[in-house]
Amino acid sequence: VHGLSSQVMLPGRISQQTPFCLAGQSRCVRPGPWRDTGPALRYYAAMPDISNHGAHIHYEAIGQGPAILCVHGLWSSHRAYIDGGWVAALSNAYRLLLPDVRGHGQSDKPHLAAAYALDEMVADMLAVLDAEGVSQAHVLGYSMGGWIAHGVARNTPERTRSLVVGGAGVDPYQTRNALALRFILRVLEQQGLPALIRTITLPNLSDDVRAQFLRNDAEAIQALVMAWLEQPTNGLAWLCDYQRPALMFAGERDPYAAASQECAEVLPQGSYVSLPGHTHDSAMLRGADAIAVVQRFLQEVR
Repeated sequence: VHGLSSQVMLPGRISQQTPFCLAGQSRCVRPGPWRDTGPALRYYAAMPDISNHGAHIHYEAIGQGPAILCVHGLWSSHRAYIDGGWVAALSNAYRLLLPDVRGHGQSDKPHLAAAYALDEMVADMLAVLDAEGVSQAHVLGYSMGGWIAHGVARNTPERTRSLVVGGAGVDPYQTRNALALRFILRVLEQQGLPALIRTITLPNLSDDVRAQFLRNDAEAIQALVMAWLEQPTNGLAWLCDYQRPALMFAGERDPYAAASQECAEVLPQGSYVSLPGHTHDSAMLRGADAIAVVQRFLQEVR
């Protein structure tokens, strides 16, 4: 049986249809509602589910063209790419695969740190590619999603067409990331999630996004942070072996900009772009400047 997994409605275009699998196969599809991401784009997004080592992973697949695997950051969900304007800007030329990283959104939220080992999270991303029949994709990650994107490129470079990472180095042990994670863990343990969200209040967060952050499962976030601290990746050492185009970008006021630039300098085909005036959060949540940089890069590597 085949049906509609996503239907993209673009001005002046006929909607595109793609088949989905039976629930007994690698994923099942739950029809989703029409959504509006702005005047330029309306789409119907089905909500496929996959299972990786017993963990349920939710994702959405939107658009048409070469695949981009879009991995969001800590506290967030795949909606960051919708709310930040990425879907509206990219889905007319690319097929966007938007998973909820385990511990977030509509994916499972285990409370054991072992469930958040990098290899497990990378396997989740590869399972999304497999479910969509994608042998190679551009891999885009922001913040924590950048660490996961680096993991995909390190573990399975043959599955990547390019690597795009924003607001992050290669792992939390590069520059300040581990310090920030230890602070998050301490506040979570001592004061709880609402206190942590108040502590890290960011000027560009809307009430909607702040409410989304507060809906996180505190025990799952704690387990995930512990995993990143207990199971560091191999750092910069592997980057010199990645022989595909790579773009690193960060806001000029992002505390992780130096780590991002350092990665670009090590990558054989790496480049780095600084976004004037942007902070860590604004580069993603007010995404027009970052999106323009990524679009130019993708056009060059197509």
